[in-house]
Amino acid sequence: MRATGAAKLLGELKRSLRGTPRSSDPHSAALLTHSDAIARSRGAVDEVALKTARAAGLTDAEISEVVGPLALNILTTRPRLTA
Repeated sequence: MRATGAAKLLGELKRSLRGTPRSSDPHSAALLTHSDAIARSRGAVDEVALKTARAAGLTDAEISEVVGPLALNILTTRPRLTA
């Protein structure tokens, strides 16, 4: 994840959780698409999703870094929805 665009990417990630992931930057779009795949599969990402992410230019580190903000968002949002 690029440090200079981290805040922008987090905002885009939060918006993507409410609908279809979108970004004008192809790299950010790939990260958002991958995070969407993780969220929709409830963490059970298959080999096809990983190959798609790598083909879009994501590194293994970037693929792993998507999990943290996504998990944090889920853990802070779900309890509020059930309270």
